[in-house]
Amino acid sequence: MSKFYMAPLTGTENHVSANELLRHRVTQNDILRHKTRLKNMKPSIDNKPPQSSMLKHLVTNRKKKEIEFQRYSEIERENYRLLDKMSKIMVRGAANSVFGLHSNLNCPALDGEKARTRKTRILLEENQVMLRRILQTKPYYSTMEWDRHTEKTDELMGQMCRYPVRLAKNQGDSSSLHHGDTTAVSDTASQASSRLGSSRPGGKKK
Repeated sequence: MSKFYMAPLTGTENHVSANELLRHRVTQNDILRHKTRLKNMKPSIDNKPPQSSMLKHLVTNRKKKEIEFQRYSEIERENYRLLDKMSKIMVRGAANSVFGLHSNLNCPALDGEKARTRKTRILLEENQVMLRRILQTKPYYSTMEWDRHTEKTDELMGQMCRYPVRLAKNQGDSSSLHHGDTTAVSDTASQASSRLGSSRPGGKKK
């Protein structure tokens, strides 16, 4: 007689009921309970947009707005031009609608001239916008702060140097720092050499 292995019961198994209606109700209750838990579940991941209040170039895209403004301006000009043409056609009679004043409107030379004029106008508008931005930009560096830093540096150098420091006053000087006069340095060197010679055995004393 063959023996089959059966796992021990843990108490969490789904016991199958003999009643089909009861089993269906239990399944529906489990599904409803699961949906309720999903509905009431709070998110554990922060999916909010980043706080980009300090990054103004991300909040307001000036280049995109400028392109949209130029496109809308071009559409507005085309609408006015079309309205002007329609008004002229309505004013003049039917005899001049085909032949006459507007017979050369589709000339390629005129189309090229219009394109060049349009490009020139766009370049002028972009240059004006760039100039306005440059004029409205505040300076980042301060010359007064530079002057204070220079004065403080000169003072510290005067305190740290062994010999007296004479800084260049003019901006065109080749050397901005001179350690005393040459005469003082030469005198100091001669005194040191004389002392060294007198200290040696057999050296001449003055």
